[in-house]
Amino acid sequence: MKITLKDIASELGMNESTVSYALANKGSIKAETRERILRTAAKMGYVPNRSAQQVSTGKSNLIGLVVPNVLFELGEYCEHIFRLLSDAGYLTSIMVTEFSPERERSIFRNLIGQGAAGIIVCPTTHRANPSSSEESPLHLARLNGVPVICRNIDPQENCVMPDYHAIGSLLGGKLRKCGHRDIALMIPHSAPFPAFFDDLRNGVLETLGKRADVRMEAVSGTPALCPDGPFPTNPHYELQMRSMLAAGYIEATEELFRQVWHSPRKRPDAMICFSENTAVGLIAAARKCGVEIPRDLSLVTTQHTLFGNFLPVPVTAAYVPPLEFAEKTVELLLKKIHQNTNQTEQVLLKPEFFPGGTLHPRQKETI
Repeated sequence: MKITLKDIASELGMNESTVSYALANKGSIKAETRERILRTAAKMGYVPNRSAQQVSTGKSNLIGLVVPNVLFELGEYCEHIFRLLSDAGYLTSIMVTEFSPERERSIFRNLIGQGAAGIIVCPTTHRANPSSSEESPLHLARLNGVPVICRNIDPQENCVMPDYHAIGSLLGGKLRKCGHRDIALMIPHSAPFPAFFDDLRNGVLETLGKRADVRMEAVSGTPALCPDGPFPTNPHYELQMRSMLAAGYIEATEELFRQVWHSPRKRPDAMICFSENTAVGLIAAARKCGVEIPRDLSLVTTQHTLFGNFLPVPVTAAYVPPLEFAEKTVELLLKKIHQNTNQTEQVLLKPEFFPGGTLHPRQKETI
């Protein structure tokens, strides 16, 4: 039988309203009376009726964390978010879209219908806008006054993301000191690409100088670049997801490596990838092609997580620590919940450098 406010009031010989105010930390109740009520409620096993609170306030303490998967860095990110929100008194529901925009819209509608206090989302598409689109889940959240914080999206919404231009500058400086000038930015899927891809490339280019070659290399489903056609165009990364679950590393990344390495164009002396799991695919492909990393080819990434500790060779990285990423995301969400404002805000996080063991000097730096 569920313990109610009436049961606690009867046990203490008090009015039910007094017990209610004490448990809600409201009213001018004496400290010793409030403490006595709290002790009795805890002893009796009282659990607040959140549904009743939601009816009275219009909001619950529910936060939705909507992600495409819970693998690799997103798993660590979700763990940090869950703990931080729990410490702040919120109930976190982690929901997986599996890169489906339709499922993402359904999840948003359910969260909004449950009176969620806020939502954190890693969008399934590179652009969750246009904001005028009635089909956009972010637009639906705005209409219902539910604050949303996006992870890694172009700055048209409340978002927290690494400063990829700063990451590019940091990596570019390290590559330059090692004498690297021919750089391939490895993208194991086909277009479209998010705006921060260009931010990273521009940061690298500005540091390396005009004499450097920094080019984007992406898997394509077109017959000209991928004659066997195993990788159809898919802007939502579903290919990577299925490959990770099936093989433990990204087969698309292996195909991309072979495509670049055996191209008639000049081979790169260094590769940049966005994630450690992509680096796993590159390392595996290099080994199969007789290429030794870092002796024959340097490899750097924009990510360093707990997953990286299990790699045979730690990958050199310029990155934002997952805990800091989660802290800044929760901080911005709580700010938006408490301020109740529609003004958008973007937070760019500065990177740290992890030396790893995959960056190897080619020659002395030349200006």
